[in-house]
Amino acid sequence: MRFPEPMTVDGLKRYMDRRFLTKRGFRRELKRELQRFATKDDLKRFATKDDLKRFATKDDLKALATKDELNGLRRMMLALHHETVDQIRELRRDLLYIVDNHERRITDLETGPRV
Repeated sequence: MRFPEPMTVDGLKRYMDRRFLTKRGFRRELKRELQRFATKDDLKRFATKDDLKRFATKDDLKALATKDELNGLRRMMLALHHETVDQIRELRRDLLYIVDNHERRITDLETGPRV
């Protein structure tokens, strides 16, 4: 098996992209490529400083709920969670009772008195 011969500097230069041979050329091409993407004017259309000021600030959030209110909400959610878990356990117990009772009735019918 023959391997290709190593590339010479001249060969490398022939295959390299000419725009990237100098830092200045690289920067110029990079700038051209970046201009295809969003410009500052494009970004200004999306959100201005006034638009951003319309969003909620820390003071707005403080006015909505205090730590005590949030803790109360947390306690209420925890109580609801425990209540839901208890109801699920109760339903499970009831369903298991129904299934066991159903299986017992089927077994009784299958092994019932044969005439």
